[in-house]
Amino acid sequence: MALVSYVLCAFLFLTPIHAFYLPGLAPVNYCKAGEDTGKSCKNEIPLFVNRLNTEESVIPFEYHHFDFCLSDETQSPVENLGQVVFGERIRPSPYRLKFLENVECQAVCTKSYRGTDPDSIKKLNLLKMGMALYYQHHWILDNMPVTWCYLVNEDGKVYCSTGFPMGCQLRSDMDTCTPIVNNIPNKVGAYYLFNHVDLEITYHSGKEEEWGVGFGDNEGRIISAKVKPASINHANPDHLDCNNRNLLEIPNTLLKDDKFSITYSYSVKFIKNNTIKWSSRWDYILESMPQTNIQWFSILNSLVIVLFLSGMVAMILLRTLHKDIARYNQMECGEDAQILEHPVRTNQIPRQIPEQSLYTQPVPGIVMGGVLPFGCIFIQLFFILNSLWSSQMYYMFGFLFLVFVILVITCSETTILLCYFHLCAEDYHWWWRAFLSSGSTAGYLFVYCCHYFVTKLNIEDAASTFLYFGYTFIMVFLFFLLTGTIGFMACFWFVRKIYSVVKVD
Repeated sequence: MALVSYVLCAFLFLTPIHAFYLPGLAPVNYCKAGEDTGKSCKNEIPLFVNRLNTEESVIPFEYHHFDFCLSDETQSPVENLGQVVFGERIRPSPYRLKFLENVECQAVCTKSYRGTDPDSIKKLNLLKMGMALYYQHHWILDNMPVTWCYLVNEDGKVYCSTGFPMGCQLRSDMDTCTPIVNNIPNKVGAYYLFNHVDLEITYHSGKEEEWGVGFGDNEGRIISAKVKPASINHANPDHLDCNNRNLLEIPNTLLKDDKFSITYSYSVKFIKNNTIKWSSRWDYILESMPQTNIQWFSILNSLVIVLFLSGMVAMILLRTLHKDIARYNQMECGEDAQILEHPVRTNQIPRQIPEQSLYTQPVPGIVMGGVLPFGCIFIQLFFILNSLWSSQMYYMFGFLFLVFVILVITCSETTILLCYFHLCAEDYHWWWRAFLSSGSTAGYLFVYCCHYFVTKLNIEDAASTFLYFGYTFIMVFLFFLLTGTIGFMACFWFVRKIYSVVKVD
């Protein structure tokens, strides 16, 4: 037998092992033009565009819906199920990037519009609609979002967003142009299109790395891609001047004899930074999001609630309930038994339920049952809704799993407590009440979603409102089924447990 074990072990050690990277997680080596022939590196850097969205509407638009410069969409990558569900449509962009090749004010295309062409009027109106609602681009480079970083306060705090606006409208109620455009003329209602982008691509050189042997400084891995949008009125498309900061204002109306053109341009700059590893390239995005301290506060808040409920349940199980059952077992089963009925031996005639106090009545108990579970999740819920409706990145899945475990424990303990109080009051109708007590957490979830809609989003049109609350009702209903089932199963286990130790003659 020992010989067989040794043979099996030797076979396992001799078996070849094939390692692999998950899709999108494998590093890509890029090298300078002329050195990519027959080598494991690429020279061209594909830049992809995604759908545009906004906080003022839940309706996204594909990139080609607006009259931007387009590329061959037949070469589009295949989206996964999650991307399709969230409305993402990834398409190749017309911007051509090559590793270590800086670009200075390169034209992409020129779009012309005439006042006599109804199609031109429609396209300009779509652009103005997108700018008025503050629709944002979402670009992807080397499986990373192209970020737009800007100051958020006077202390030098920088926030890096995974999207950047397509333009802005000078509005009296909201300042959406200042972070990008300076010295704006005081023309309320004017539209400024961001037709130029400055791309800053930071890379880690392979000169001193094992993976860069044979290439030196001519090879690297991309660790960040940042964009600075700008509005530039290119008067002469054949001779571009990107230092010209005359703003490109979209006319509110285009008369029949008027002509208007938009020239899209871009610049690219490569920067070497060997202090950041490829494996840490997401850190600058995540660190700009002030969430970690709030997340820890949420966890501590939830743990305090769990400890309080656990203490209450322990007190009931170890002291009160233990004494009740012991006293019941010492009595003769009959007229002196005042506590509970065994679930196996039932009466043909339902027992009359005495008049209940306020806190043991159905409605107050159901309303109170959802308060503590919701208190454990409402901070985490804010970040989840931001991820769903505001296109912010959600990455703390460890926190999410921990909060889910706390939610399960809180729903279970809250329902057990309420169930015990109802049984002590000789009310044996606990089945649906247990389900509704913890399921009422979904009611508070819906109220919070309404609060988020009013205070955080700027949605005004009916279609977006209908979609928001339609998705919200689906989410709330599924959450109601989840929490209700948790509460019922916990109460069912509790009732079976306490009756299993009751003696019945």
